[in-house]
This record gives sequence, structure tokens and C-alpha cells, in this order.
Amino acid sequence: MAAGNYKVPPPFDEKKSYESWKNEVEIWRLVTDLEKKKQALAVALSLTGRARDSALEIAAVDLNDDEGMNVLLTKLDAVFLKEETDRQYEAYTEFDRITRENGVSMVDYIVEFERRYNRIRNADDECTTILKDIVKNCETCIRYSKPKPKPAVGLPMASTYNETVAVDLHELEPGVWYLHAIDHFTRFSAGSIVTTKKSKEIVKHFIHCWISVHGPPRRLFSDNGGEFNNEDMRDMAESFNIEVKTTAAYSPWSNGLLERHNQTLTEILMKVKRDNGCDWRMALDWALMAKNSMHNVHGYSPYQLVFGQNPNLPSVLTNKPPALEDASLYWYNRVKDTMQQLGATVSQVDPAVFYWLDDSCNVMGLLACHVDDFIWGGSETFSTTVIPHLKVAFQVGREDSFSYIGMEVHSVEDEIQVQQSIYIKNLQPIPVDPNRATQREAPLTDTETDMLKSKIGQILWVARQSRPDIMCDISILASSVKHATVQTLHSANKLVRKLKSEEVILRFQYLGRDSSLKLVVFSDSSMGNLPDGGTQGGHLVMLMGENGRFSPICWQSKRIRRVVRSTLAGETLALADGIDSAVFLATLYSELTTGDCTRNNLPIVCVTDNHSLLDAVKSTKTVTEKRLRLEISSVKELVHSGTIQQIMWSASKEQLADCLTKKGTSALVLLRALSEGVWQLKG
Repeated sequence: MAAGNYKVPPPFDEKKSYESWKNEVEIWRLVTDLEKKKQALAVALSLTGRARDSALEIAAVDLNDDEGMNVLLTKLDAVFLKEETDRQYEAYTEFDRITRENGVSMVDYIVEFERRYNRIRNADDECTTILKDIVKNCETCIRYSKPKPKPAVGLPMASTYNETVAVDLHELEPGVWYLHAIDHFTRFSAGSIVTTKKSKEIVKHFIHCWISVHGPPRRLFSDNGGEFNNEDMRDMAESFNIEVKTTAAYSPWSNGLLERHNQTLTEILMKVKRDNGCDWRMALDWALMAKNSMHNVHGYSPYQLVFGQNPNLPSVLTNKPPALEDASLYWYNRVKDTMQQLGATVSQVDPAVFYWLDDSCNVMGLLACHVDDFIWGGSETFSTTVIPHLKVAFQVGREDSFSYIGMEVHSVEDEIQVQQSIYIKNLQPIPVDPNRATQREAPLTDTETDMLKSKIGQILWVARQSRPDIMCDISILASSVKHATVQTLHSANKLVRKLKSEEVILRFQYLGRDSSLKLVVFSDSSMGNLPDGGTQGGHLVMLMGENGRFSPICWQSKRIRRVVRSTLAGETLALADGIDSAVFLATLYSELTTGDCTRNNLPIVCVTDNHSLLDAVKSTKTVTEKRLRLEISSVKELVHSGTIQQIMWSASKEQLADCLTKKGTSALVLLRALSEGVWQLKG
């Protein structure tokens, strides 16, 4: 405020903002000791020019009142605020005139103005750049310019290994530190977890982690802390003829090399402990090994500089690098190279399948691999000429009845039986506290969610390999993890109990002549049966021979890939997924039986319980839903080309895929068919 005396109101200047002056007046009214009715009179007398003339038009009686200030400001507002509005209107009118005369819209004019402004601003930037270049190359400017400050760089403290060793304590958590010792020349680190700063303990740990391995250093460098600057440390140094040097007080930066490596070591240590859940000592050991294996400023790792070579890693010991990101590719390439050296052909359909051809180009043997588990079959010639070489190249376990990727495979008379009874026996329910079990709608904790995900993964593995009867239940359960509650834990445990209560054996039997074989696809859907309104679809593909004998090949239960508006749409998309699986299997079968994946001699038969779908495929009339026409057209094309031999209708009670789409539906029909290994198609 301009006036030093709070009885004198702030002066008004027409060149300045009227609103700012009003704000000053309001502040003055709060601090002045004038009576309220006298304030308007004082302000009126302090005004000049037009403001004073306007104020004097008000009667003195009206000003000498408690509301006098409001009367005065209302009068002044009518003069000065109106002028501001008039100026804005005048500017708008001028702007409108310019746009009309130039024949452009206001928007175009504003855009053009913005472009010109940006060009001017860019020109200023270019000008600044040019000036900087001139100053940079000007001899006079360079001669008289202020020199740049040079970074503080200390001279090297060591020129050979174990000449200077720096030590420090770094706190990990309250009451836990690690003692870090680092060689200044090689950057080799050693350390030990300590739980006390007592000088005797520090000396003992230093002798253990450094002197007992590397011998006493020529020089020991540390900060001025009491854990290092003490009588015990000096006695140790005198005993081993070590020169002791300390940094200045409160100057940890003067031991910069150690401080930087403290940060690196701590980052590695924290990551190791979090990922593995180990204790501090184990985490520090692994962190030190990792840090000492890293290349440093000399171009070599500390391990190489101290010991002459890096430590042995799993890849060196076993000729397999499981710790590397491309370990699986490395292993696969090794398997593929070995197989090809033995005359195998890699399947074009499935790269994990290899087959051998005899002199007549007939397939005499095949082998499938899953990581390091192999399963094979073939002729007598194949078993005597190829398999022995594989046993030499790879360490092969026992044969005959065995466990393959968690499945028990048995040869019984003229069929092969597959089950997972041992795997299922080892499945345990998720432990739930009795008090927690009653809170069925409560959301899960992080620990409970992790246990649920783990259990779902275990159940999914069984469902995909040998238990199609629970495929729908576990699929729906897996989709509810995001919003899981305690009730979800109960549902998972219920599935575990269901697995244990029923023993299911898959039978792979002799099906008769090759000419009688066909792939049968059972497909079904259940519209809107998922909690969020989605539709579950499923299919079962079996290889069927004479008299209805069959072997189950694959099955699937999953959410339909898009929201459907009708039962017909859901059934069509489920059938399309089933046909996709069947075409893949037919192509693989042709390759493994003839060596040619382009010849498809295996007919496909589709079974649905939806009359509308059957009519849509057979009829020339298009369906109402346009997106659905594409799917139906693709099915029709496969029928016309002969890839699909037939599409049949069956009653819902005879639809083997029914339990793959409806939660809690009885799977007795499917289980009976799997147990007997026979199913008669009716249609």
C-alpha cells in the first residue's frame, strides 16, 4: 500500500488496473482505524480526475453512512468497468471487421495468427543459436571467458591387486549391516553380514572375508567412524603390517569408489533377496558373486583379474545353459541337430515332433519331445537302428510304463492307457482358516491370491492332459481370479476333491484299418452363462475307427472370443474352433503317416445339437447377423471342398461336449464314453 498512514486510503491511478485498486481498498478497510461511515468520505476525497468527479456526484449524506462505501464503489464500477467492457467490444468489432473484409472465418484468422507467432518464435530460437555459435567461435570471447570448473578427480590409490582395500558398513535394516571390502585396483568385493558395530566383531569379519582369502592388504582405507577408528582395528593393522588411512570427518564422498560400489551391491542384494526369499547372508553371497562377474573399467571382471578366470556357471558344468533366457531354444536346437543327424525329419506342423522314413518313404518311427521328456513309437527296425543312438546321445531313463510330463503311460494288452493318479494324489487343497472360511464374500489377500493362482495352474494341467470332465469348471474359475473372494478358494478346493473322488483313464486302442478312420468333432456352447454375460464354448476331438471305437485326441473349454447375440452365433463360433483343431490334427496325421502334410486323407465329421446351425450350413439362405455369415461361409467352403465329410445333429443328452460349456453339468455321459472307448454316432 502506498500510504504509510492507515487513515489515508490508497490513491487511484487510471493508468493502473481498477480491480487492483478495489482490492487495495478492501485491504485498507480491514486495517484502518477510521469509523466505517467515515471510510467512504476518506476514499472520495483521495480520488483524482474522473474518479473524483464521479464520487462528488454522490450526496455527502449517502457517503457518510455504513453503506457509503458500497454506494461509492457502485458508482465507480459504472464508470470504469463499463469502459473496460466497451474496450473489449471495440476490439471484437475491429476483429470482426478485419475477418469480414479479408473473407476469412474467425477460426482461420486465429489459426493463421498462431502460425505467424510460431514462425516468429522459431526465428528467435534460430537467432539465439546463431549468436551462440558466434560467441563459441569468437577468439576474444574465448580468451576472456570464465573457465569451466573441473570435476574433482582423485589420483588412483592402487596400481596392483591388494595394495589398497577400502571398507565400509552399509545398513540394510535396523540392527543389520553388511561389511563391504573392495580392492581399489581390481574392484573385487568381499563382504559379511554383521549385527553389531562392536570393533572386535568388525575386525573378526574383516579377517574372515578378506585376509583369510586374499592376505593382508598393504593399505586399509576407511571413514572416521568409531567401528573403524578404534584400538582393536589399529592392533590388527599393526599385527599384519597394514597401513591405515581414514577420510576426513563427515566426508564419505572422499571414498567415492566404495560409495558407488555400495550402491551397486545393495541393488543386486535387494533384488536377489526379493526374488528368492532367502536370508541376508545367502543374498549377500549371491550378490557378491554377480557383482564380481561384471566387467569393470579394465575390460575384465574382478574374478578374472584376481583368479585368472570367471567362476564356473551351470552352462560350463553341464553343457546346458538353463540360467540363460534362450536356454529352451539352445536345448531344442541341440535335440533337433541330434535327431537330424540320425536321419529324422522335423514335422512342418509341429516342430517338437520328429519322424523317420524308410527306403520306401513310409514312416517307420516317430518321436515327440516336451523339453527333455521324449516319447516314441515305431517299427522293429526303428527301435533297433535309431533308438540305441538316441540313448547314447541323451541320458534315457527307464522305458515301458513310465511317467511322461506328469502323465502315467501304461501299455495294457492291445491298448495304451494314460492317467494322472499320482499327480492328482499329490494335489492338496488350499488351506483356509476356519474363521476366514465363513467370510465367503471377502476379497482375497495377496498371499491367498498367489495360492489360488498356483492351485488353478495345477488343476488346469490335469484338466488339459487327462480330465476333460472338469475343463469347464476350471476354465470359469480361472477367469474369476481378478475378482476372487473366499468363495473362489472353496470352489478350487471343491475341484481338488472332485479330481480325487473319480479315477479317469484315457484309452488309446487299435481302431482298425486306416481307411475307416475319421476325426469326429463334438462342439457346443452355452450363451451368456459366464458371470459377466460372456459365452462359454467347447469342443472335443476324437479319432474314431470301426464299430465306434475311438481315442480322445484333444478337448477345449474357453470363453467365446467375442460377445454373441444369439445361440446360433455361439454354436457357430464353437464349431469353428473345433474344426480348426481337427484340421490341424488331420494335417499332422497325414504327415506322420505318409510323410506329406499336403495330403489330407483323414475325413472330419462334426456333431452339433443346434438345428439352426445345421440348417444354416446346408441352406443357401443367409443368416441375419452379418458377422456370422463369414464364419458360416468358411464352414460351408470346408464342406464343399471335402475337408469336412459331414455335419450331424445329435440330441443334447448325446452331445459329449455338453459338459465342456456348462458349469456343474454332469459329465457321466462323457466319462462313460471315455471308460468304454466306444461311441456310436446317430444321425
